[in-house]
Amino acid sequence: MKPPKPLRTKTAISSKFKQAPALEKLLTETEASEILGCSVRTVRRRIEAGQLAVIRDGSLKRIQPEDLRNYIRNRRFG
Repeated sequence: MKPPKPLRTKTAISSKFKQAPALEKLLTETEASEILGCSVRTVRRRIEAGQLAVIRDGSLKRIQPEDLRNYIRNRRFG
């Protein structure tokens, strides 16, 4: 007679799946303007011009921190 299979514990089950990377908090237009040191209106103009990527959820617009970093990095000169 074969020995019974061990019970599958929550730890054993979850170890099969890779852990999702932690997500950074998405920024509002106001938070982005504070970081950039400009007005919210300027941030909105950059979004409408396609210079700054956003995530749209209905009327909400959110900016990924990495997209804001890229925007800043691409405007460096010197």
